[in-house]
Amino acid sequence: MRLPAPQSDSGSSPTVSFYSAVGETAFINATLRAWTAAGFPARWVRGLTAAEYRDKSSGLSGWAKRWRMYPGYLWRAWRHVVKRRGHADIHVVTSNPFLLPALVRRFCGSSGRTVFLLYDLYPDVLVLAGKIRPGGIVERMLAGLTRYAIRNCDAMVYLGEKLRRHAEARYGPSRRSWVIPVGAEVAPFSEQSPPKSGAVDVMYLGAMGRVHDLETLLGCWRRGTIPGIRWRFHSFGAGYELLKRKAAQLPGSGGVQFGGPLADAEWMEAMLDAPVALVTLALGAENVAMPSRTYSALAFGQAILAVCALDSDLSDLVHKHDCGWVVRPGDEDTFLAVCKELVEKPERLQTMRSNALHAARTHYDMDVLAGNWHGLFDALSAAPTGAKPPLGPRIGFNAA
Repeated sequence: MRLPAPQSDSGSSPTVSFYSAVGETAFINATLRAWTAAGFPARWVRGLTAAEYRDKSSGLSGWAKRWRMYPGYLWRAWRHVVKRRGHADIHVVTSNPFLLPALVRRFCGSSGRTVFLLYDLYPDVLVLAGKIRPGGIVERMLAGLTRYAIRNCDAMVYLGEKLRRHAEARYGPSRRSWVIPVGAEVAPFSEQSPPKSGAVDVMYLGAMGRVHDLETLLGCWRRGTIPGIRWRFHSFGAGYELLKRKAAQLPGSGGVQFGGPLADAEWMEAMLDAPVALVTLALGAENVAMPSRTYSALAFGQAILAVCALDSDLSDLVHKHDCGWVVRPGDEDTFLAVCKELVEKPERLQTMRSNALHAARTHYDMDVLAGNWHGLFDALSAAPTGAKPPLGPRIGFNAA
């Protein structure tokens, strides 16, 4: 017998719990507001804010931060899931940390619904970064957890179509599969900054790990200064420290601005001031990640200078909206030609920026993407309690 669609305690739409051990507060709040406005009350099972994560703690403070990000957050998530057993909640669980989706799915009970929101594909990203050995016991254990989560969560949400195809080819089919970009809150940035005279600022903002391409930029700096381009970095991470060390003796890096992460107000000012956003992925990383900073750059009307595989979700986005340039990692000649175009064709740059802002408003604004999430949440709410669709054909697949 089919049971009635699950509802919250009050008889209204189910409550949505969002799980991420680390998050940009403004982004998460905007996401939860959009879901709540769409009729699904949402809350964050709180972890570290991005500012707390970027704080360079050492000693006991550093260990305490790591505890809160990993075992401490898993404990917090487990307590929340167990407390909500028996309620018709929807649990949207990110791969941050990678154990989280499997844990929530295992303990949420038959009345809850679990959505695995895949930010980064583990253990593949760790293998690519050189942190674990391919085929080793750690890789096999983590692959088993990912396979369990993909096959048993009620729905998978991927950030790109190519990422979805790779994940399901590697770990098997999911029960429901949707493609929903991360998006950004566009309303506060509805007007882009006017073109400026002088050097063109190309800015990299956000984390830089070992899955980001460094060698293309370093190779160009070895050739000397790129006239008319001013490089600005506000970053952190292992890849960033490596970039700074390698760049120190290169002739073309003399005018590069290497800075740390920015507070919210400074971040917004820097984004509005720089006309071009640099986004990089090493070859192979296109199968495991889609840089979320791309959507923030679009929302600020920044043209995208993407260094990534030509067959990737990032490349597809740039070409679809004609909002920037794509360079294959290692192709220094094309990279330098793009930099020359940035300087010599300001009208072309301005067109790219206008296209970026239009794409953000039309396709990637939080309120626009809330419609996709509403469709997914509706599909989950309508499913009979305790029932799961068979593995195989996608149910409710959606692409923005």
